[in-house]
Amino acid sequence: MNVIEKTPTRLVIRGWKTGAFFMAAVLIGFPIGMYFLMVRDEPATIWINLFAAAICVALLIRMVFRERITFDAVKGEVVFDQRLLLRRKHRTAALTPVSRVEIDSTTTSDNRPKRRLVLVTGHERTPFTELYSSGKFDKEQTLLNDWLQEVFADTWRQDAARLRAAPRAEADEDVAGGIRRVRHSGTGLTIHVPRDWSAAVSEDKSGPLILFGVTLLQRLDRPGPRRGVDEGGQWNTLLVGGAEDAGLKLTVHDGPLTQTLTENLEGPWSKQWGAEVLQTKPEVEIGSMRGFSVARHIPAGATVPTFGKVSEPCATRQLWLGAATLHVEVVGLARVDHPDIQYAIDAMFASIRAPGSA
Repeated sequence: MNVIEKTPTRLVIRGWKTGAFFMAAVLIGFPIGMYFLMVRDEPATIWINLFAAAICVALLIRMVFRERITFDAVKGEVVFDQRLLLRRKHRTAALTPVSRVEIDSTTTSDNRPKRRLVLVTGHERTPFTELYSSGKFDKEQTLLNDWLQEVFADTWRQDAARLRAAPRAEADEDVAGGIRRVRHSGTGLTIHVPRDWSAAVSEDKSGPLILFGVTLLQRLDRPGPRRGVDEGGQWNTLLVGGAEDAGLKLTVHDGPLTQTLTENLEGPWSKQWGAEVLQTKPEVEIGSMRGFSVARHIPAGATVPTFGKVSEPCATRQLWLGAATLHVEVVGLARVDHPDIQYAIDAMFASIRAPGSA
């Protein structure tokens, strides 16, 4: 992959598929070689050679030799332009502040692993084609996502500012522009998040790891497949992402909150974070829900559960809230030098409401 243009709003990458040229030479040379090796005056061999040539030509005209991909944030689109033998193939995909590049892993019909890069925008998953070798997937994914972070940083900050400034809306029709209300279908719990931040849900499982009656781990999280918040279905975990090294994870549990701040700080799950505790609040009240919170300092380069490795010093706020029939765990992450994003995370915390909350 070659980057041929990179600006604050436009990224153009291009590459040639060298293997396609080698395969094209083979496909062209095969019927020619067959022609000279076979007896040319026998009708049967001529038909066999024509059949082989037809197959080779059918494969050849479908091969991609060059691809150019243009990311244009101003137009809000990604353009895929492919050069085939006899024509060009042109297609587009939407590019929005929630777009990101992921690696899909699949298995072919003969059980061989296959990886590819895909552009994810809402429900749309558009694969990158022909340009990439598997050894470079991680590097290319990082390059593209870093550029997306730079492009949409101001948009995410503006959305964060709108969320902080907007009054709490009790009815869905009163939710201010630029804000999305996410509702947990099973309990009716709601939370407000910036509309242009990515939001995905999953049905996760969490509990002790027990083998032959022996508890090996007090808690083991087993994440389920992620999907868009508008796709429906049951979920218990919401993951929101926006600015670099920033995000929020909310997990809904059945039953009232029974854990205390002391039990949490002394538990092995809390110690797994291995981070400096900045502040604790033994009593927190949001709406009709009550609980406690813990703030921690995350050094640059550390790996945070769920959010991965952070590039700059960050702070997390972990919040446990309980109501009569449910309780939630919420984790927010933001860079230390991004107070506006920290305030946006706090605004998301403050927007959480259980059914019947005021």
